[in-house]
Amino acid sequence: MKQLQLTIFTGLSILFALASSAAGQGREAGVSSDTILFGQAAALEGRSSALGQGMRQGILAAFAEINARGGVHGRKLKLVSRDDGYDPTGRSLRPQS
Repeated sequence: MKQLQLTIFTGLSILFALASSAAGQGREAGVSSDTILFGQAAALEGRSSALGQGMRQGILAAFAEINARGGVHGRKLKLVSRDDGYDPTGRSLRPQS
């Protein structure tokens, strides 16, 4: 569990650093005047879904906390998740609400 928390924290730290630099430019895909859009491809269904769902819930919890504090440079963070079916080829990406 601690390893998963550390992995999520490290990943989010990197994402936020990238989002902060992209938010300053405002010309990046997924960055608008009020939103920063993040994408996630993970195993959300099937045998490995616990891992993917755990990561998704961790990211959503972090985004909710950051958005409650005003977002990043006034922009709200939004996550779009896709189920990759634990398939490294990426042939099975399915939208997840």
